[in-house]
Amino acid sequence: MEQKQYDDFFLALNSVAVVYKATLKPVDIPKNGVIQKAFAMHYQNNPVVPIFYPDRLINPEQSRTPGQIASALSRTVMPEVAELWQNPNLSFSGREQAVSHLRSTLIGYGNNRPFLQGIPYERTADLALYARLDFGNGVAAPMTEKALSFFRMTKEEALSEAKKNTYSQARLHNFHTLLKAIYRETGLDEKTAQMIIKKSPKDLYYFLNTKDGWEGAAPIADPAILKKLREFVGGDYYILPASVHKVWILTKAKWKIPPEKLKMDMVPESQQGILPQDILSNNLYEFDGRGLSIVGAQKIERDTGIAEHIAHRHSR
Repeated sequence: MEQKQYDDFFLALNSVAVVYKATLKPVDIPKNGVIQKAFAMHYQNNPVVPIFYPDRLINPEQSRTPGQIASALSRTVMPEVAELWQNPNLSFSGREQAVSHLRSTLIGYGNNRPFLQGIPYERTADLALYARLDFGNGVAAPMTEKALSFFRMTKEEALSEAKKNTYSQARLHNFHTLLKAIYRETGLDEKTAQMIIKKSPKDLYYFLNTKDGWEGAAPIADPAILKKLREFVGGDYYILPASVHKVWILTKAKWKIPPEKLKMDMVPESQQGILPQDILSNNLYEFDGRGLSIVGAQKIERDTGIAEHIAHRHSR
C-alpha cells in the first residue's frame, strides 16, 4: 500500500474515532517476520483495542475510497465495539457480548513470538492458537491478558468459546468449487468451464475455511474436527497450510507420491498469492486418525500447557 493511501485511511478512520471519543494510533504489527502497518483504536483505559488493517479493508471488487470504507465501518463495526467499551466490565451483558464476538486464530509459533507477547495461547504442533474479539470486515481485537482480566475470563474459557464460535462457521469445499471460482475470476465461458469441471475428479483435494473467509485455518487445531474430516474424506490425509485463512486437504488415497515431494511441490503451490504475513507454515502435516503430525517429524502431542504462566492468575 502506498503511503498516501495509508495516510488517507488514517484520516478517514480518525474521524470515526473522534465520534466515539476514541484515539486512533498507527501501529506496526510483527507477523511472520514482516511488519504489517495498521491502526489501533483506544478508548480510555479499556483493554478492548480493535486493530484496523488497511490491506484487509480494501476489497478489489469494490472501488471504494478510504472515506467510504470508514463510513461503512462506522455503521457496522463501531456500534459493536462501542457496546463492549460502554458496558461495565462486571455486567453480565458485557461479558456475554464479549463471548459472542470471540473467534480463534491459528498462526505459526516460531515466527510470531513477538506478536504473541501478552496474548494467552495454546500450542498445536508448531502452531499457536489464540482468541480474538472479532467485529467483522477483518477488524478484531486480540484477547490479551488485560482483556481476560477485564471480562473475568480464564484463558481456557476464552479459547473454548472462541473455538466453538469459529468451528461452527467451518466450511469444507471440494475441488469443483475451487474450479468454479477460478473460472468465474478468469471469465471462462460457462460451457467450457462445465466441460472441464465434469472431467475433473471432485475429490482431488478439498479446502477448509470459514463462512466469512477469515482465519479459516483454526479448525485444524481441534482433534474432533480432524477426525470428522477423516470420516468425510474417507481416510488419512495431508494438510497443506496455505494461509491463516484457508488450508488444503489432500487424501493419501488420491496422492500416492512421496510426502517429501508433495511438500516440495504443493506447499509453495498452495501459498501462491498469499501475503507473507498471512502464511501459516511451510510444513506439510498429516492426520492418521490418532494425531496431527508434521511430515518428517515425530508425532506431535498437543501442548495446552504452553504459556500457562502467562495467564496462570486467570485460571484460579
